[in-house]
Amino acid sequence: MPILSIENLSVRTRKFKPASLLEDISFVLNPGETLAVIGESGAGKSTICRAILGILPKSLEIRGCMNYNHSEIEISIGNWDDDRQFTPLRGSEIALIFQDAAGSMNPLRKCGNQIRDIMKTADNHTSITKQSILDFLSQTGFREPDTIYRSYPHQLSGGMAQHVALALALAGQPKILIADEPTSSLDAISKQKYLDRLAIMKKKYDLSLIFITHNLNDALSLSDSILVLYRGRAVEFRKTADLKTSPKHPYTGDLLNLLRSVNQSRMPDEMAENFPVGGNHDSGCPYCQKCSRATALCGKTFPPKTIIEQPYYFCCNYPLEKK
Repeated sequence: MPILSIENLSVRTRKFKPASLLEDISFVLNPGETLAVIGESGAGKSTICRAILGILPKSLEIRGCMNYNHSEIEISIGNWDDDRQFTPLRGSEIALIFQDAAGSMNPLRKCGNQIRDIMKTADNHTSITKQSILDFLSQTGFREPDTIYRSYPHQLSGGMAQHVALALALAGQPKILIADEPTSSLDAISKQKYLDRLAIMKKKYDLSLIFITHNLNDALSLSDSILVLYRGRAVEFRKTADLKTSPKHPYTGDLLNLLRSVNQSRMPDEMAENFPVGGNHDSGCPYCQKCSRATALCGKTFPPKTIIEQPYYFCCNYPLEKK
């Protein structure tokens, strides 16, 4: 049974001109597995993160269902406006690492005190000693835990801030960890160190992981399944191994072709632009203007889900053939 399932999640603006940020998103996260959510900037990746924890602005209208199931805790959410439903989940069951790690911390409190606050909440306000915090920092990979304990967020480098944010998330003893593009601001060496530590902590604490990224290479190497987003739409949700060898949606295929070109140090093939399919592109497939396979049908209505095997699917009228 999945530890987390999202069904038909839609997020729209309420005020001014109504607009859709996410439309009919569905996926599952199985215990102990990693789900990568991939898409370009503005695709809706971070919106999914915040919807799961109920921290989207109240100006947005949210529809759909979410089910969380772990051990004796089972929470079903259908009314996203009821903030009380999310209180048992935040931190203790599902933790989020923000993209701006230092900006997500309290700048006026030392890192050790911030970890103490989270550990107290997780342990029902029991006494947390400095030594227990130092031991926790050591267990999460810090060679100089006392330095981290005494540091303010602004005293940390970008890479170290991301590692501290990971420790803060783990301090709540969550079952699901959501990492929202945690390596986007890191250099290549710092990025690899962070991903290595993330993998170690996931195994050590038996976590289920949702990894948000725009880097397909990272998604393929880290995940068990991948959700591909394009302009607020889920165009494909597949097992990673299947998606890598047999993508169905042309957008996924184009991403894989670009990745192969980069890995082979060659110029990528030219992609189609402004293909004359006509129709209302707000209701049609958002990729139709860049898809060489698109017809007028693609510009009129968004394709229905084609189930490959539950719960995996793609949404395309003219899917790619298996190579």
